[in-house]
Amino acid sequence: MAEAIGLVVLFPLLGFLAIALLGNSLSEKGAAYLACAAVGFAFLAALASIPAVYDPKDVFSYTWTQAGNWKFSFGLLADPLSVFMCLIVTGVGFLIHLYSIGYMTGEHGEPEADYRRFFAYMNLFVFSMLLLVTSNNFIFLLVGWAGVGLSSFLLIGFYKDKPSAVKAARKALVMNTIGDVGLLLGIFVIILNTGAATYYNAFRGAEFAADGGWRDIASILLLIAAVAKSAQLPLHTWLPDAMEGPTPVSALIHAATMVTAGVYLITRAHPIFAYSEVALIAIPVIGAASAVYAATCAITQTDIKRVLAYSTMSQLGYMFMAAGAGAYEAAMFHLLTHAFFKALLFLSAGAVIHAIGGEQDIRKMGGLGKQLPLARWTFLIGALSISGIPVFSGFFSKEAIFAAYPLFGGKEAQVGFGLNETGHIILGWVALLVAIMTAAYMFRLYFLVFSGPKAKNYHPHKSPLTMKLPLVVLGALSVVGGFVYVPGAYNLLEKWFEKAHDFGATTPSRWLSIPYETIEWTNVIGAVGAAIIGWFIAYGIFGRAERVAPSNEVRGFAAFLQNGWYLDKLYYAVVATPVVWVSKLLTKQADKDVAEALDWGIGGSLWAGSKLIRKTETGYVRNYALGILVGAVALLAYVLVAAIQR
Repeated sequence: MAEAIGLVVLFPLLGFLAIALLGNSLSEKGAAYLACAAVGFAFLAALASIPAVYDPKDVFSYTWTQAGNWKFSFGLLADPLSVFMCLIVTGVGFLIHLYSIGYMTGEHGEPEADYRRFFAYMNLFVFSMLLLVTSNNFIFLLVGWAGVGLSSFLLIGFYKDKPSAVKAARKALVMNTIGDVGLLLGIFVIILNTGAATYYNAFRGAEFAADGGWRDIASILLLIAAVAKSAQLPLHTWLPDAMEGPTPVSALIHAATMVTAGVYLITRAHPIFAYSEVALIAIPVIGAASAVYAATCAITQTDIKRVLAYSTMSQLGYMFMAAGAGAYEAAMFHLLTHAFFKALLFLSAGAVIHAIGGEQDIRKMGGLGKQLPLARWTFLIGALSISGIPVFSGFFSKEAIFAAYPLFGGKEAQVGFGLNETGHIILGWVALLVAIMTAAYMFRLYFLVFSGPKAKNYHPHKSPLTMKLPLVVLGALSVVGGFVYVPGAYNLLEKWFEKAHDFGATTPSRWLSIPYETIEWTNVIGAVGAAIIGWFIAYGIFGRAERVAPSNEVRGFAAFLQNGWYLDKLYYAVVATPVVWVSKLLTKQADKDVAEALDWGIGGSLWAGSKLIRKTETGYVRNYALGILVGAVALLAYVLVAAIQR
């Protein structure tokens, strides 16, 4: 039933409020189990809301505020997109919450932490994401959007006594604020030109608008927001640094929440983007550039979590490419499978970090497969899935994206939708190149961590059941999760998203369903071949190589890639340094002069005025009587003059 969508949002909010308000009266374990229960019940409510996929409706609508003739209502939307996102956020989110109970013990891995504060923040994060994806209007989407940004700031900087974590949290907040401003301005443009904030009315207004130029402006502003939240070029630099937060936070940010918000925004607002040729060219180009950039950076990283962070950015680039081609169904499909295998990869990496005392440098690992068999096999499943190896889930979702970018052209459906046919062919080959690099850096990671000789004599301990169970479940989902679509056989997603195609529109939608009637063998062979080539590259370089002592000295092109093409330093030199210099100049000069002017100007004037008034305070009765007389005469004169004028 559609009304169950309200419980999906409510349970995590209640969990956050209960943990925050009960404080120390709630035990640490009690806070952990309460947080898990809140997200678990939200998942059950999401399952109960599945019928709304075939009968979408607004629920819990009421007037929030009214100004003149303009009325703004709060409401939730139960439709294919919102239910789809709720199932991912709550399902994967619950597994990450459960994993956190064992991981955040302070005995191994992460430093000892405040359970209550951690799980309160986690529930707040899930609530904010759910509000974002279930709102039926842009205003409360903005509220959820800002809530996700706040929650990520709190969780990335969770270790508040760790300077690098605090710096990373500030960086994430600043970069995402740029996107927040873009979203806010985009919403202003939409409301100004359509007179509506609700999706349905805004999309109808966009369709029938006489002046279509504003739709380009709105689309670009919304795209800025999506780029910042999904860590795409050039607003991506916060994502690798976000690894300073606890590993479960990294999994939640990268798999189920936050970074997927950008893809959701583009998909949700597709009736507006469909009228902007500029945006429809920018989206896939940005996605392709981000995918290539992140893949090249991931190849040389030495921190296990930073490799996975860059891989997230790269896979989101695939989703942007799909959305830019109008293949929104394929974008959401890859979002689903990515949630499974990326959560699995992060949690498997967390099991390794937890077992060996917090070490994250892969150069100091090796030979851990025999000692950590579960982490090894689950990580291998995640690596096979993200690489696109049949029959793992990533294979099916990648095939759906490649279908929108045929390597040799011939797909008329995509021509005229943003990029022309040549553009689609070029990006198809770019996607193939990224697939090779993806398999190469993932299996580099696998070989360096789990195979080969030991780099250090670790004595790993066993993980608790609360950590093992999520790994098993996510491993199973990473294997079978892609079977909702099988090329040449069936496509369950087409029926699921049927009601999302023409939401708020009367003309035929430009939403492209994933083709499944026939198999594009060129794409299949290309994608699988790319994964195999990447595996051979990784195996040839790292699979059988002798392990050498780790060195912190990296030079040349490898240093260029490891430092993210030095874009951070470029931003600091071009943006941060001038701002800091001007701020210091203003502090030393302008602020001082203004302070002195205020001190001597306003203060001096008040001092002079008080000296003048003080002279009237003599203490003599005759002076006060004279003042009363003068005042009475003046008042009488005023009354007489007023009477004469009448």
